[in-house]
Amino acid sequence: VFWFQVGGYSTPDGSVVFGDLPRFFAGDPTAGGFMAGLYPTMMFALPAIAFAIIHEAREDLKPKIRKTFTTAALAS
Repeated sequence: VFWFQVGGYSTPDGSVVFGDLPRFFAGDPTAGGFMAGLYPTMMFALPAIAFAIIHEAREDLKPKIRKTFTTAALAS
């Protein structure tokens, strides 16, 4: 939500853009703060969550869960 709705910026030609991502692409030098945290989340938090799910899975489902979530963790 905050990538597209929070914050506003008036471009030099007078148009107004809202959201962190549109402000960044419009040239706002203060934009991009919300986007900076997305990359580490994708690189570390999602794989960690997948491995936690694998660890806590029931023993009879663990092989199926391991295959599914290992693939998902590596793909993220």
